[in-house]
Amino acid sequence: MTVQEIAPDVFRFAGWLSDNWATETPYCNTYLLRQGDDLVIYDTGAFRDIRQRMLESIASYQERCRGLYVVLGHAHYDHCGNNDILEELPFAEKHLLVAEPGIARLDVLAADRAGVLEEMAYYDVFAHFPFRILRLANRISPRLALALRGWAVARAWKGVKPMPHLAEPLRLDQCQTFAFGDVQFQGWRLGNLYLFYDGAHVPEHCCLFDPERRLLLVGDLTVEVNPEGTVSSLSALIDYCDRFARMAAQGHVEVVGDGHRSEVTFRQLFAKYRQEYGVEPFGESQLADVVNGKDMAVEFFQGFRDYYASLRDAVISAHERLGIASVEAIAAALAEVDSPALRLKRALELPRFPSLIRGCVTSVLKDRGCRRIQRGKEVLFEPASG
Repeated sequence: MTVQEIAPDVFRFAGWLSDNWATETPYCNTYLLRQGDDLVIYDTGAFRDIRQRMLESIASYQERCRGLYVVLGHAHYDHCGNNDILEELPFAEKHLLVAEPGIARLDVLAADRAGVLEEMAYYDVFAHFPFRILRLANRISPRLALALRGWAVARAWKGVKPMPHLAEPLRLDQCQTFAFGDVQFQGWRLGNLYLFYDGAHVPEHCCLFDPERRLLLVGDLTVEVNPEGTVSSLSALIDYCDRFARMAAQGHVEVVGDGHRSEVTFRQLFAKYRQEYGVEPFGESQLADVVNGKDMAVEFFQGFRDYYASLRDAVISAHERLGIASVEAIAAALAEVDSPALRLKRALELPRFPSLIRGCVTSVLKDRGCRRIQRGKEVLFEPASG
């Protein structure tokens, strides 16, 4: 279903997802909410069809609403490519809001390159990349491979319009503390809505919560490709999935939408990967367009918490067995480990999805502050104590 009313005056615009990421670019799900006299969009996507359908839906509210707020869960291409919608719509008040670290990252090509450069400090990113041309370029120079990758990314996302000059920062020094039940969050108020800052998927990542509708939009917090290397914090992903599971268990959350959930796509993927990798979903909630009901919401967040925790624990265990080791050595050790989480992670490796076991390793190393040791051209990491 392309447009779906998931709660009163809350609409989900379905994105696009396949397991051929190299040639079929993904687009996120986008959400439109009415809040009194204002409309709020959570992520604008990049799919032009979504843009047109959003315009049609917004038109039915324009005479009743005064303000338009675009809230970016984060500044990845597929979540901010239709930000130019702000310039087209004749609202009296318009705002583009993003958590402070996302202001610079709205220069999406520069942010993408910076992320790869940070990853390159941990291991030879392109040595085993699944695209032959990048492996060949890497033999000449890693910087050449980086430039070729940048060219391909720019071509794939040609036409996205993140509009950084319109962005207003949600300042970190103005974060407030909010509590729902016994669960606390840092973030900001937007009328009757709450923006929870987690910095988990990427440094600016935040989620949107509507306590009246018991609605929680979590963007890419719950996306199976997490963690995406050093830009992600696996520990924060675990922490926030745990918080949201407890918040749902206490009756505060009954409807959950995320950035890429798709019933059609995920049922097809799990049917395919069950046969190929022995992968099973952790529950029906993982296969739904939208999570509905308290019990399903608890299952959903607990399932992702356990998935992320299993990945983290496997990396830590492999690193501790090896002692001082490279990212490649830790990844090779993980190849010998069988677990549901690692089977799923292997199924999602590039070029199917933007996911790499090595990226999972670097996220854990960074989170734990593992000491870097340079021995000639080899980069090694010492296991963290405790």
